[in-house]
Amino acid sequence: MVVALTWQWLYDPFFGVINYYLKQLGLIRGPTAWVGQPNSEIWPIVIVAIWRGLPFMALMLLSGLQAIPAELYEAAKVDGANLWNRFRYVTVPQMRTVTTVVVMLTTMWWWNSFDLQKIMSPVSNIGNKTMTLPVLAWYEAFDWHHLGRGAAISVISLVVMLVIMIWNVRREMRSVTE
Repeated sequence: MVVALTWQWLYDPFFGVINYYLKQLGLIRGPTAWVGQPNSEIWPIVIVAIWRGLPFMALMLLSGLQAIPAELYEAAKVDGANLWNRFRYVTVPQMRTVTTVVVMLTTMWWWNSFDLQKIMSPVSNIGNKTMTLPVLAWYEAFDWHHLGRGAAISVISLVVMLVIMIWNVRREMRSVTE
């Protein structure tokens, strides 16, 4: 909640730092409403979600890089592999499992990032370009009193995420056993 409110203030059309600096650089002429309007785009919220998830992704990938044995790089170097080939044939295959886990977790968190969308774009307008499935399910169920539709959207969203995750896990398990 603190992240969403802080970024909502940063995006504020009149007192926000982003509008101030963009106006100083001459990139915009007047106050621009980035979030919270029926015609707002989803990209400012995506930027906030990336900013919020970047430390986790960086730590996970760094731990995966540190787990790669130095002997593999030395063996590749002895075999005559340059920097690009060591990255391509040693680092990428060794990081595949960690990358898959990070991408799956991040996808699940972003798919269900209800808090950022609801706080930063609190418009209950179906034409809102920032409305994703979790937010739509909430509006259907609690704002528009269509409990059945809200439940159906939530269940369909769950099934889609399960199919994607099961497919990724099976693909990763096949590559590990090979």
